[in-house]
Amino acid sequence: MNNIKKFADFQPITEANTVTFTIDDGDLDDKFLSDKSLSRNLDYKEDRGDTYYVLPKRDFDRFQDWADSSGYDTDEIIDVIEESLNEAATFDVNVQEPFNKKDEQKAQNKFKIEAQPITMVDADGEISEDTTDVTVVFSNGDSANYTWEQNFGNSSTMIISPKGSSDIDITRHVDNYLGSTGTIIGDIGLIYKDWKQGKIKA
Repeated sequence: MNNIKKFADFQPITEANTVTFTIDDGDLDDKFLSDKSLSRNLDYKEDRGDTYYVLPKRDFDRFQDWADSSGYDTDEIIDVIEESLNEAATFDVNVQEPFNKKDEQKAQNKFKIEAQPITMVDADGEISEDTTDVTVVFSNGDSANYTWEQNFGNSSTMIISPKGSSDIDITRHVDNYLGSTGTIIGDIGLIYKDWKQGKIKA
């Protein structure tokens, strides 16, 4: 009788009860893939050349508990994609070290204002140590441009261009936000979100 599965075990796996994640440790990655008790229900998600693991939530929780008990710092090496990827978005930003292109693109894919909702549909420009010039387009037709120049006293500007309206300069708020999300794209999204929700003014 112990081998009889419950009815819930036969229910199809849906997006809502799965976890999408990556493992940033080669040793743990190898052990996870080789141990079929941990990875037997593993699926994959492809997004513009990047591969993500997908597990049912109960299997992911069991894997995370096992990794914790085996001495791995799961908070540091298991990166959970908390929101589904916005696969329709385009990303054409030249990201140079020490900035991380994958992190910047992930910030774009995860961005959403729930109330509307509004997502990022395009990002274009360059991010580097010397200069940054990035334009982000949102699904409602608004856009935001952020620029920074080291050669001009680390000066930065941010202009929001609402669809069908005049440009809005919110540069004076930029310094309060930079570094908040760990990515330039994420910071741009956070500034835009707070402006859209009326938390900051020009």
